[in-house]
Amino acid sequence: MKASLFIILFLFLITPLYYTDAFSSAAVIEALNRDRETQDLSTLKDNSILTLVAQNKADDMAKKGYFSHTSPDGTKPWHLFKILGYKYTYAGENLAEGFKTASETEKAWIESSEHRTNILNPYFKDVGIGIAEGVNGLIIVQEFGSAQ
Repeated sequence: MKASLFIILFLFLITPLYYTDAFSSAAVIEALNRDRETQDLSTLKDNSILTLVAQNKADDMAKKGYFSHTSPDGTKPWHLFKILGYKYTYAGENLAEGFKTASETEKAWIESSEHRTNILNPYFKDVGIGIAEGVNGLIIVQEFGSAQ
């Protein structure tokens, strides 16, 4: 009885570590910047406001059960940029769902022409990552921008 309780407790405690190690914001940014470096582009900086935007978006999609750039009430991603005070010249958003690692997600994004355009956009300087548990696995949001 004690051994099985210990195993359950161990698995409960280690599960968040698995997601943290395999799927951290830092790992997503690292994979993103590796792709940018192959094209001689500057690396993107983790921006706290864009991170709040991305996390809010990921949490909203998980809570409301949708997967779209536009929320069910019609809100566009740029709305949160403005509310949180990120005055941008350029902005973009990538979404992914159901991937298990940052490198797997980045590979899928870079193989998609629309997502690749955001990743390799030379005008973007900042990035924020949001990750939430959704119905179909993890929801990952990348918010890109260049502040004015």
